[in-house]
Amino acid sequence: MIPTPDHTTRAPNGPRHKPDARNRPIGHVPRSLPATGATDLDYCSEMGTPNESAPAWPICPKRGHVTMRNKLGELTTGRCLSISCYACIWARALRTGAAIGLAKPQWFITLTQVGSGWSQIRARMKHLNKTLNRARVSMESAWHVEANPQATGHHVHMWAHGRGVTADSLSAAAASADMGHVVHVEHVRQRQHDAEVRTLAYGMKACQPPASDLTALWPEAREYLDVNGGHLVHTSRGFWRDGTGQLLSGVREATTLARAAQGRGEWVLHDAA
Repeated sequence: MIPTPDHTTRAPNGPRHKPDARNRPIGHVPRSLPATGATDLDYCSEMGTPNESAPAWPICPKRGHVTMRNKLGELTTGRCLSISCYACIWARALRTGAAIGLAKPQWFITLTQVGSGWSQIRARMKHLNKTLNRARVSMESAWHVEANPQATGHHVHMWAHGRGVTADSLSAAAASADMGHVVHVEHVRQRQHDAEVRTLAYGMKACQPPASDLTALWPEAREYLDVNGGHLVHTSRGFWRDGTGQLLSGVREATTLARAAQGRGEWVLHDAA
């Protein structure tokens, strides 16, 4: 096997993984998300790192002893893909982000001061959705809870499809649910013929490993799972869909289609011989 600069290897006769503009450091959400091309919301491939100075990923303690290959001939160590695994939670987050990108959401929404813990936040999100329904705001969403800087509470990042989605309607619903009235709504510009599937993992950035020599989940990842009720993402019915807008059965189907659309497919055991 031949090492490559992004901490992976390729088979002697296989193609090299070439870093591209997606290998960017985590950044803020831009004011206007472009229809094509990489943005700060686009992350590296499952084997890569967000930037050249970032450390290699940790090795999975359960499956790291085997070598896997994808359809491009790229090689990496095996992963159990459990979100409780310090080496695999980010791989799962990237797969989930690809599934979100496949759905081509129309809106990126941030809700503020959403609550102090999962039980309270879940109840407030249910209240918010009921209020929006009564106001005839139609919305299908995928959302994540994140901690505010300096431990000042929590906020929600949400990717959504819908009609009647405005900052005013969301602010009124959030206030009714005892959340903060400050709401940010941005339009995600898409083109129906755009075949590129972006990986929208911004709301799960706490799951990115801070080092390669980890032996357990780090504090930010543990807090993320705790405040999200042990899940990476929460979705309403009708959110998962393919690139044409056809509804899908769930995140598993969406993830499989997204990985195929990104040209990587699933990993299989590599026969060294």
